[in-house]
Amino acid sequence: MNLIKTVVSSVAVLVLSQNTFAHSSHGHELTLQKTETLSLSSKHISNFKIEAGSGKMKIASADVDAIEVQAEIYQKESHNNYCLTLKKHGGSAKLESATCHHNNETRIDLTIKVPKKMNLDIDDGSGPIEVLGVANLTIEDGSGSIKVSQISGKVEIQDGSGRIDIKDVKNDVSIDDGSGAIDVRDISGKVTISDGSGSINVDTADSFELVNDGSGSVHVDNIAGKVEMDN
Repeated sequence: MNLIKTVVSSVAVLVLSQNTFAHSSHGHELTLQKTETLSLSSKHISNFKIEAGSGKMKIASADVDAIEVQAEIYQKESHNNYCLTLKKHGGSAKLESATCHHNNETRIDLTIKVPKKMNLDIDDGSGPIEVLGVANLTIEDGSGSIKVSQISGKVEIQDGSGRIDIKDVKNDVSIDDGSGAIDVRDISGKVTISDGSGSINVDTADSFELVNDGSGSVHVDNIAGKVEMDN
């Protein structure tokens, strides 16, 4: 089914680039001070929680038996007044990155490898996020672009601002977004979207529901089942 909807708003929308996260603090440039590596055996762990402050995040699944983290620490001047921990809690693992001390003088860029069947829960402040090849995925994000692909389970995203690109998901996709363009493709389940502003493009899904849309064009194509719009 092909459906196009256009909504015009008289309110100006401020579009935030994925590059607007903290490259600097109080006018001072942050530079790479050091790189740390963390590793935790994934034996008996099926869920991985990430709590991150400011920084880029790139997560990919691989044929590994551990959670592997590379953290690049950016600061005005080198210091240890930040949090970076990876711990096991029962059947779950938790990574905390730059979330303590309310410290605005540190940005941590994360590159993470996880086993392919890992469920992932991300709570992120700002910065671009890329996720490739995990099981179920939940993201709560303040600002920054989100790119997701090759997910074997469900995807749930709650986002403040920034572009969202999702493709190749084997289950349902749910998005609650403040502002920013949304592009969703090749979804085996239902796509549900609530959006404040920004264009929406959905191509190939089992069904589609637009719960709410403030402003921006909506283009829906190749939906096998039911299509529901907010008005």
